[in-house]
Amino acid sequence: MVWLFRSIRVYLLYQPSMPHQKPLISFYALAMQAVAIQNALIRITPFRLGEFALPFILKKFAQIDMSKGIYQLILLRLSEMCLLGGFLMYALFKIYASLVWQNQSITLGLIYTPLIIALVALLILMLKMKSILQWIISKLIPLHIRLKPLEKIKNHLDELKDLAMKDWLILLLCTFMILCGQFILFDGILKLCQIDLPLEKVLIGGTIAHFSNLLPVPTIGNIGTHEIGWVSAFVFLGVSQNQAMISALIGQILTLILALAWGALGLIALWRNHYIAKSRHQSMLSINADKS
Repeated sequence: MVWLFRSIRVYLLYQPSMPHQKPLISFYALAMQAVAIQNALIRITPFRLGEFALPFILKKFAQIDMSKGIYQLILLRLSEMCLLGGFLMYALFKIYASLVWQNQSITLGLIYTPLIIALVALLILMLKMKSILQWIISKLIPLHIRLKPLEKIKNHLDELKDLAMKDWLILLLCTFMILCGQFILFDGILKLCQIDLPLEKVLIGGTIAHFSNLLPVPTIGNIGTHEIGWVSAFVFLGVSQNQAMISALIGQILTLILALAWGALGLIALWRNHYIAKSRHQSMLSINADKS
C-alpha cells in the first residue's frame, strides 16, 4: 500500500515537469520502479544519499531536469514532516485530554479548541508549502550562497504553480495514507513483540523514530539513529528497555528485507522495460527508414 501511494504521489508531482517528448517507458511504471529503487538505496547508503536516486532515474529515463527533481523531492519531504507534526499533535492532545477529562469544570469546547486551531494552522501550512519553499530559497540566494544546484533550483520556483489544487490535495492525501501504512506496520511490529499500546502512544513513538532518521550521522541506512529514537520514545512511554530494543531490531530487519526485495524487483523491471521499449523504438525507426 505504501509503495502504491508513493508511486501515485511521484506521478502527480513530477509528471507536469516532463518534456513534451514522450518517454519510452510508461511514466507511472517508471515512477513505481524509481520509488522502489530509491527506498532500497536509502536503506544501504549513509546520509540518506539514496534519496537522489529518484531525480537521477527520472532524469535519465524521462528527461526531467535534475534540479527540478531535487526541488520537488524537498517538497515531498517537507509535506511528510508537516503531516508527522499533525500526527504528533493529535497524539499529544489525546493524552492531554485523557488526563483532564475527569475535571468536570473543563468543557468539551475548551479541550478541543486548541486541537482544532492547531489542525487548521497545519492545513494552511501544507497548502502554502509551495510558497513557503519558494520564499526560503529566494531568501537564501541573495545571501551570496553561490551553490550552483541551489541557483538552478531557484529557476524552477514558479513551475509548481502548474500543479492544480486538486492534484495537490491528492498528493497530500497520498502522503497521509503512506504515513498511516507505516504506523500500521509499527503497530504490527510492536504487537509481534507482545507490546500492546494505545494508538496515541504508537503515533508518538513512531513519529519520534521518523524524526530521529534526520540526524546527520554517517550511518548506513539510518541504522542506529532509527533505533535511538524508537527505543528512547517507547521506553519513555512505558515499554521496558529490553522489549523496545528487540522491537527496534525486528523492525529494522523486516523493513530492510522488504525495501531490498522491492528495490530488486524495481531494478529488474526498469532494466527489462527500458530494454524492450528501446528495442521497439529502434524497430519503428528502422521500419520508417525503409518506407522512406
